[in-house]
Amino acid sequence: MKDSLKPGLTHRHAFTIPETKTVPYLYPESDMFREMPAVLATGF
Repeated sequence: MKDSLKPGLTHRHAFTIPETKTVPYLYPESDMFREMPAVLATGF
């Protein structure tokens, strides 16, 4: 482990989820999926 890795360090990462990674686009052939809210899809 690197000496620079110390307890108490913080990091922040922000990522904007594109529309294509939301539930309606996970399985577009399914009417049920297309009707679901546009939240992050975790089916990958």
